[in-house]
Amino acid sequence: MESYNIRKLFVTYEQAIELKSLGFNYPTFFCFDKCQMRSCNLDGQEMFDGINYNNSAYYTSQPSKQQCLQFFRDNYSLYHNIYNYTHSEPTDKIPCGFTFSIDEDWTCIVGKNKDGLFDTYYNNYEEAEDACINRLIELAKYKKNSDD
Repeated sequence: MESYNIRKLFVTYEQAIELKSLGFNYPTFFCFDKCQMRSCNLDGQEMFDGINYNNSAYYTSQPSKQQCLQFFRDNYSLYHNIYNYTHSEPTDKIPCGFTFSIDEDWTCIVGKNKDGLFDTYYNNYEEAEDACINRLIELAKYKKNSDD
């Protein structure tokens, strides 16, 4: 049995930097310092309080992927879906794997082509989720720049 890696539950350093620039300001349990090292509860907070490390120029909050996805729902009205197509035989139009879509105001804006099929599939859920988060970051940056 493969050992469980809890790090895959949290965004990467690059994603955390982008989230900070987009205004992510939720309390988190983990952060990166400028050397990309992880730290935890630097101020001795109680276990479930969390800290908004993004208030610091030296630290960057490292949210869980769920916190990240909630941030996009709450602040950019962007909703995600991850789909599992590993349970059936692949076809010419639907290969085996995981994929995602992103909705804004009940309309799919990323993920499906004009035929309603997905263009990109990933080997596992985590790869699809990371690709989805990266695409959400791109969309939020575009929305933020459009509003300025």
